[in-house]
Amino acid sequence: MNSELRIKAIRANLIQQDYWSVKVILQNLGTERVGPGQVLATQATKDGSVQPIEFFSRLQIAPGETVGLSQFLRGSLKEIHFKSYRTKEGLSIPLSGSAKRGFFRWSFNAA
Repeated sequence: MNSELRIKAIRANLIQQDYWSVKVILQNLGTERVGPGQVLATQATKDGSVQPIEFFSRLQIAPGETVGLSQFLRGSLKEIHFKSYRTKEGLSIPLSGSAKRGFFRWSFNAA
C-alpha cells in the first residue's frame, strides 16, 4: 500500500483560559485511498505533563484530497507531537510536514 499523509496546516484557537480548539489539515500524497482512523499525538503542557491525544476521522481520504480534523484540548499547551495516522484496520501511516504557530512548537516524527 502506497500511503503518505502530510500535515498541511495546524490551527489553534484559544476558547477560554486553558481550553483550545485545534484543527489539523491532512493531505493524502499517496496513490491510494486512506480509510477512516485517527491521528495519534501527545500533548505537552507548560507544567511538564504529557497526555496522549487523538484526532478522529470518519472519512476516507482520496489521493490529493485534504481533510480537517478537530479536537478540543485542555491545559496550558506547550507542544503537540504528532506521531502517525492509524486506520480502523490497524494500518499505521507516518505523517510528514511542519508548521509553527505563535509560541507553540509543532513537532513531527519522521517514520
